[in-house]
Amino acid sequence: MFEQQDSQPIIQHWSASVKELFYEHATTDASSDLPSISSSDEPELLQDSPFSSLPEDVIVCVLVHCDLRDIAACMAVCRLLRVMIQSQTYLLRYRILLAANGMVDGPSGHSNKLAMLQDHCSRVASAGTYCNSHSGGHYLVRLSMADEERLVAPAFGGTISYVTMKKAQGVAEIHEPSPIPANRTVNHWFVPFALFPEGEVYKVSADTTQNLLLVVQHLRDGKTEWDLKVHIRSLSDPSACHPRASSPILYTAASGRQFKGVYSIQIHKQYVAWGLWSDPKVVDSRIELWDWENGLFVWRCDFGPKVSFSLLDSTHIVVAADHWDHLCVYRVTGHIRVTRDILRLDLPFHNRRVRVQESSIPVSPADAPFWPDPALRIILVAYSRKRDGRRSGGIIIPYATFLRWLDRIPVLDGTLSSYHSILEWEQWGPSGSALLGSPFGVHPSAMDSTYPYGSRVPFLASVRGSPQHIQVITVDLNPNGQKLAGNPYIIIPSYLRRTASRDARVWTSHVQMRHVVYSSSREEPDPELWYPCIIAHPYGLIELFYHTVGPDAAASQQVGFRIHILDEDRHR
Repeated sequence: MFEQQDSQPIIQHWSASVKELFYEHATTDASSDLPSISSSDEPELLQDSPFSSLPEDVIVCVLVHCDLRDIAACMAVCRLLRVMIQSQTYLLRYRILLAANGMVDGPSGHSNKLAMLQDHCSRVASAGTYCNSHSGGHYLVRLSMADEERLVAPAFGGTISYVTMKKAQGVAEIHEPSPIPANRTVNHWFVPFALFPEGEVYKVSADTTQNLLLVVQHLRDGKTEWDLKVHIRSLSDPSACHPRASSPILYTAASGRQFKGVYSIQIHKQYVAWGLWSDPKVVDSRIELWDWENGLFVWRCDFGPKVSFSLLDSTHIVVAADHWDHLCVYRVTGHIRVTRDILRLDLPFHNRRVRVQESSIPVSPADAPFWPDPALRIILVAYSRKRDGRRSGGIIIPYATFLRWLDRIPVLDGTLSSYHSILEWEQWGPSGSALLGSPFGVHPSAMDSTYPYGSRVPFLASVRGSPQHIQVITVDLNPNGQKLAGNPYIIIPSYLRRTASRDARVWTSHVQMRHVVYSSSREEPDPELWYPCIIAHPYGLIELFYHTVGPDAAASQQVGFRIHILDEDRHR
């Protein structure tokens, strides 16, 4: 099969000019019915046509970007195009479905990718209820208040995996759903703390697409000038250093700064970003970026309290804080380490709690047939009223919106100039984001407990006033979904064409960007499982249940995660 990554340079160079030639030679009016060509009126080969000498893979690349009406018109041009289109039906249908679902072709060699993608589309289209993936797809344990040492948290790498810290047992477990659609298995790794005897294991994170394991330890022995040590290990063999790491350990959190630990670890390629938090009385925090392959510190910046961030790409980080009315974008590479934001995006409200949700930059696992397109990924900014936390909502910002404005910032001699851009909401927000507000009478789950992946973000909304009866609202900012849904000549998933329920549409009634919104029901009789953290997955969603502590916490709780898929046959 012709691979997408090989086609991109060709598409960029040839697509515009070759499509013009197609339209010039097409004899069928685009407004007429689709042409029907029999063998008796088969067109002759155009010997003098410029595209008759083009390589077949170049022409196929262009055809992939045509809708079915244009493809049918091209079949009437000459025998060359007709034979080529007839022989490439599989590829063209596959590419169209990928675009409609915001996916890219995966690296695996599955021979039935089109059938797998069609089956996935059928499940999404036919489903009405999110169903627990019972066969190995859940990991829930009941804890008492004495079991506070068992914690579960997402790990943000090329995929999103789930780390369970079992400090009493001296082990961490890492789980990840299968990257193959409709596969209910879960990949599983163990990390014994005995491999790290020098101090307390504070946090564990991983990027399964790179076989990367990060283990953070507290250093309180006074033997070094650092308080935190980060081990760079192989996930498949935690006793061994990662083969691409030039140094097995990174040291951070200088002694005397009172940094207590790390949070929001995010991994992309050879870079890892994290936040350092300190004692609440000090109200100090820091964001750092490291090159774990070469063992090099790249960038850091100090902030005040309650700072959140997301890694945009290898060179930019977006940051927000409770007391800010804007988002700040920092450039984190270059010969000069700039600690001033280069782009500031004003928000449409004031006096709100604001948090940028951690996110993953999608990387296709080796055995995935297809995977979310990283170019379509989104950033979620959650907000709520400071006074009581109600009237929560979110702003979904495509990565492309950031690029649109970052590309205008000059870079001189490989270093960032002193350019600083401030944009009011009216300049960038209405056309470059999706503002989701909580409708009156609808009680959403907290957006700061929701995490996107790819172009989709799901969240829970109680439309009957009871958390037992909840709608799962999914917003997809894949522009191809709505674009292809309006073309009657392209066979796409029916869920893209179906009319969303009123409860779903009310969330995006004022959104100008191309988007798809749909809803499914979630029935949960167990009160302990009414308020999970919701995380998007390429084929469904993940419910994550934290261990709640405090005066309002139950004496016994269920902690862990559940994998849910949209299934046309099974219901809870």
